[in-house]
Amino acid sequence: MMKKNHVIILLSALAVVLAVVGVLSFIGSNKSNNNSPSNTTTTETSLPVNSSSNSEEPQMALDFTLTDLNGKQITLSELKGKNVFLNFFTTWCGPCKRELPEIQKIQEEYKDKDLLVYLINLNEDEQTVKDYMEKNNYEFNILMDPNSDAGNLYRTTEIPTSLFINKEGKIVKRYSGQMTYAMVKDFVEMLYK
Repeated sequence: MMKKNHVIILLSALAVVLAVVGVLSFIGSNKSNNNSPSNTTTTETSLPVNSSSNSEEPQMALDFTLTDLNGKQITLSELKGKNVFLNFFTTWCGPCKRELPEIQKIQEEYKDKDLLVYLINLNEDEQTVKDYMEKNNYEFNILMDPNSDAGNLYRTTEIPTSLFINKEGKIVKRYSGQMTYAMVKDFVEMLYK
């Protein structure tokens, strides 16, 4: 009887240990997937992630508030009346780095045409981002998303991911993956139609 109780206790303890290991493995694999998004696939859609219908009608952008590198808070809904180009990126992401010069050209080309370009940095510290922008002579409006709150809101499982939001606050294009200058220009032009 005593031996049977020991066996039951040992089996119960083993089951608990296996359950904990399983949960930790699951969490670890999700973290590694979030920290190393796939850079090989691209996804293009005119509908945002919050769309629940098959309608081709653009959906309203989900609101968020983030802080820029100067400590100023920016709320997406307060940008209504302007066309907005959001780009989720990191400084270590190869495709992100390769498309930044193209985005810089578009920002300069459209600076007098009611286009606001915001790069949203996911999970990096401010100094890393500041150093990277300075080293590459970039002059972007950077919003810091240290906990991926906005990234999670828009389910950015791949980086870079870009959103093109019109003056009414509707997403007219979402694109995941590296863009060329011509692609960025085509997507921005959709905002003016």
